[in-house]
Amino acid sequence: MCNIAYPQMDGLKKKISYEFSGRVIVSLLAALLSIFLARYLGPDSYGLFRLALSLFAIIAIFVQWGIPKSAARYISITETDSAKANIILFSLIYNILLGLLATAFLFVGKDIIIDFFDEPRLRPLLFLGVLYLFTSVVEYNIRYAFQGLNVIKYSSLVNIFSGSGRFFVVTTLVLLGFGVQGAFIGYISGSVISALIGVYFLKRIINRFSLDFDKGLQQRILKYSVPIGFMKISDSTQRIDELLIAFYIGPAAVGVYSVCKQITKFLEIPAATVGFSIAPSFGFEDDLDQKNTAKKAYQNLLEKILLFYFPVCMVIAVISEDVLLGLFGSEYVNGTKTLQILMLFVLFRSISKLTNSSIDYMGRAKYRSYAMFVVLIILISGNIIFIPVLGIEGAAMTTVLAYGIYSLTTVIILHMEVSLKTPKIITIVFKGFLMSILFGAISFGLSELFSGLLLFGVAMVVCATLWSTIMYVNQYYG
Repeated sequence: MCNIAYPQMDGLKKKISYEFSGRVIVSLLAALLSIFLARYLGPDSYGLFRLALSLFAIIAIFVQWGIPKSAARYISITETDSAKANIILFSLIYNILLGLLATAFLFVGKDIIIDFFDEPRLRPLLFLGVLYLFTSVVEYNIRYAFQGLNVIKYSSLVNIFSGSGRFFVVTTLVLLGFGVQGAFIGYISGSVISALIGVYFLKRIINRFSLDFDKGLQQRILKYSVPIGFMKISDSTQRIDELLIAFYIGPAAVGVYSVCKQITKFLEIPAATVGFSIAPSFGFEDDLDQKNTAKKAYQNLLEKILLFYFPVCMVIAVISEDVLLGLFGSEYVNGTKTLQILMLFVLFRSISKLTNSSIDYMGRAKYRSYAMFVVLIILISGNIIFIPVLGIEGAAMTTVLAYGIYSLTTVIILHMEVSLKTPKIITIVFKGFLMSILFGAISFGLSELFSGLLLFGVAMVVCATLWSTIMYVNQYYG
């Protein structure tokens, strides 16, 4: 049996509060930064910036290859500090070596990339991207090391330093006239700051690092990283759609599509926070009590997540045009239908965000990788078929279809392990559906009275008050 101490609900709530606070702060800063860049740079330059970020995010996936997440799992079930330190160091060194290999390929293939997108403005960004690649990989390793150590507080702090550093440096450089290149340098600076802070916190927890690696443990980490790596490739489809939009339509369309995706990313915070924080709790090995406790915790959290996301997605879908107009400007209003479609993606994504890491910590990552492989095929083929015909709306529709199938699959995988109560889950979905109808009707009524940012603000206040009331009644009388 693994030696990880299963956290009680009070401890779990504390960890969730740490991670939630960090993600809220970072995501608010990221949202403000997206609004600033989208308005200041315009759709074309902002689309170019997003294209470069997407390109290096995909390269980073191959460099990381699931190793930090695999290492986090073995850190969580390892007893001694020295062994944990060795796992952290091994993960970091391995990723750096892969980063050097990726840099060599990038240097050789830079002209091919530029010709593929017919975008010579990418050239300086490709050179800057090498720095972004290494700094983001180090930051990613440190974040998952803290998750494996079950020290969510430090993981959250690293995230906050990354987001705040990125925000202030990017805005400063762009305002000084450095444009897209300044924005890219700002992203690099955020990762550098968070990496330095993360190393400092790691040294406070683990004082001794050595190169005396356990070869057997290394092999297990690498073996378990394979299915996680394939899942990370599948996750890259959230970036691949931007690359395909750039190829078929151009950077300006990428800019419009990206602001819609940025809104969905911000809405993912609650589910991502809970999923990240609860994951180590599923590191049991055939312990019936822990399994039952994990099942109860998951079902309670799933209820809260779905009863939050059903109404929120409906409200944003109803007032989507006003959201885009008020936040990003008239140049982005043609993304209204795309944002409405992507609200279904947010709903499905909330389920998978809650479930993904729990499956990985149970040692069932390979089953999730099979599901993600199917998703990868659907997304790539669907985008190739629908983007030339339907534009960015086609990319959004493909995303919804693929992640709808994937989210259902992740719940089934978890159900096979902990035997979830199916009638309860059906009841939760039905409650959420009824709430979405109510909140949609209220939002539609408000849209007849208000518009723009005023509508957005009024809708949020009215719906938040009503939601709090409903949740109170559900908690005590449901």
